[in-house]
Amino acid sequence: MDELSPYSANLLANSEAHTLYLDGLTHVSKELMQTVACFRGERLSLSGLSRLSEDTACVIAQTRAKELYLDGLKELSIDEASALAQFKGNLLSLKGIECMTSDVASILQKRQAKVLVLRNLAEFQDSVTANEFACLGQLDHDQEVHRGYASRGDKVRQS
Repeated sequence: MDELSPYSANLLANSEAHTLYLDGLTHVSKELMQTVACFRGERLSLSGLSRLSEDTACVIAQTRAKELYLDGLKELSIDEASALAQFKGNLLSLKGIECMTSDVASILQKRQAKVLVLRNLAEFQDSVTANEFACLGQLDHDQEVHRGYASRGDKVRQS
């Protein structure tokens, strides 16, 4: 499914579903995103999106889902990161991000979500100190939090 009518989006967003996977969507309008953002279930996945506008990021960050998966995104601008940092759920998954600037890392440090997933983050585009990276959270193999997950308030452990 690469398109979704406003009517279908409304039905899905207002359903009693636990999880809403819309990973087949590769692009969405701000208006459609406003409808989808009304979803109140546990998980909302829009991992088919490879890009977001700042407006769309602002809208989806307002979802009431507890977990938001945007794993198709490859990069984030400062404005997009600022918008997504306002997501108030438990988990924000950005597994597709492979590279980010220290400015984006700094913004994500101040996020509302308790857990940030950056499984494929391999490099920073500019110089990032260990302290700046540590602010993203814990990267620990030995606890329930796995490598690539950042839990706010914890420290980076080098292994």
